[in-house]
Amino acid sequence: MSTLTTVTIASGSGDSVTTALTSLWANQQLLEKCRSDTSDPTSPANGEEWVRSDGASNGVKYAWINGAKVEVLYQPTLNVDLDLNGNELKNAIHEKLVTGSLPAAGASTEGEYPWDSTVEQSVEISSTAQWYRARCNLDGTTHIATPVSLSSDVVSGPGTNPTQVTDTEMRGWLFDAATTEELLLTAKVPAGFTGAHDLTLRLSCVLQGAEDANDDIGWDMDWASLTPGTDGIDLAETAMTTSTTDIGAVNADLDLHDCDLTIDWDGPASNVAAGDLLRMVVSLSALGGAGEITNGVLLAHAELRTPAYNLNG
Repeated sequence: MSTLTTVTIASGSGDSVTTALTSLWANQQLLEKCRSDTSDPTSPANGEEWVRSDGASNGVKYAWINGAKVEVLYQPTLNVDLDLNGNELKNAIHEKLVTGSLPAAGASTEGEYPWDSTVEQSVEISSTAQWYRARCNLDGTTHIATPVSLSSDVVSGPGTNPTQVTDTEMRGWLFDAATTEELLLTAKVPAGFTGAHDLTLRLSCVLQGAEDANDDIGWDMDWASLTPGTDGIDLAETAMTTSTTDIGAVNADLDLHDCDLTIDWDGPASNVAAGDLLRMVVSLSALGGAGEITNGVLLAHAELRTPAYNLNG
């Protein structure tokens, strides 16, 4: 019988007994290695390990320990796709809770990030306190309101201007029913504009006489967005579709209404960008027409409402 050594085992050399032992040793090594299969072994031995190669379990390693299958934590290869259940992962990390059910601050909960469904805010749990985290509004529902000057020093119009008057204790521009009057307004688009949502010119108007209930205040507007260093002030204008505001039952003389005029951020003549100068020419529409007011309005205040990214808590 040949002497059993590392060399003889590795080479498979020697007599029949040595060869048999070599084969046994090789099979022993094979059994000790993890095997890969699309199903679990039928009767695994205690301590046996295997790797699944199918579906959601692809690349997951298991072991049979004391009569139960357990998952073995290990580092998978980078080219193996892990099929995780995203909803379970999300709920485990960002659990939805009401305000009174948030985890108490402490060492055992430090670092948790539950979601407070009562106020729709993310919460960071520290060892000493619960913190609402600031978040960034991305949908354009937060607005920056910028006053638009109505001073006679800066306001003019390409056509007939309305008259600047004081009505009771409110001073403004009187648009009457006698003529078609236009007023030129300008405003800068502020930094923080989302660049992808429509802006609003809000006009605060005072009725100049009693009107019928549910009459409309109609406004027309031509506008252009001028980029400094690129555009001239003669840039082509975009005509806004007539904007109407139903006055409802608030129809007495001197009643106040807000009228919103939409500025299409990607209008056919020019796109709106932060830092642009907006040129807006406004006029009352169809005074005395069917369903329209008949006595005109006093324009008392104007503001540009710009959708903006905004951190809020």
